[in-house]
Amino acid sequence: MSIGQLIKNERLKRGYSTRELSTMIKASPSFISQVERGLIKYPNKGYLEKIADILEINLEKLLCDETHKEDLYTQSVLITDLTESFKYMDRKDIKKMHKVIFENRDLLFDIASLEKNEITTVRRFVKFLLEREK
Repeated sequence: MSIGQLIKNERLKRGYSTRELSTMIKASPSFISQVERGLIKYPNKGYLEKIADILEINLEKLLCDETHKEDLYTQSVLITDLTESFKYMDRKDIKKMHKVIFENRDLLFDIASLEKNEITTVRRFVKFLLEREK
């Protein structure tokens, strides 16, 4: 069960509307709706803490669903690859990489929102940018 499905089930169980829950956590009703529909996969931990408190559910239950674990593992592979690439760069290459990332920051979105195929694409993109800068 996804974070959004769990939140929706618990919200309905307690008889709250999306508007009521959103007011309690000081967010918009559309935010709650987007989380519940999976459009926002990983809401801010602060919001999750408030939601868990209001719905009287364990925060870890929200943070540890199977889909979330699998996605985090896949994203950690990308982060590890990028980190590893920095280990073997000299100062000049690191500066180049920083410049490339900064210039293309609008293309490199929040890693937490990426799907597996998108992570593969970003890895190829970073590799391409590195090669282009040589």
